[in-house]
Amino acid sequence: VVEGAGLLFEQGNAEELARKIKELMHNQEHYTQVANACQERAQQYDIHKMVAKHNELYHEVFKK
Repeated sequence: VVEGAGLLFEQGNAEELARKIKELMHNQEHYTQVANACQERAQQYDIHKMVAKHNELYHEVFKK
């Protein structure tokens, strides 16, 4: 879900997480890119879109 729209770090690696947070704090361009990508990804999971997709799938499965 996150790939390409967010920041990943090794589980339990607080230093890596801190580096990524600092980079966001000090690099406005990078922050904006990450924030925009996350916003776009979140819109893919909008509740209305998800309900519509589930309804489509339901109708496809039970048409047969």
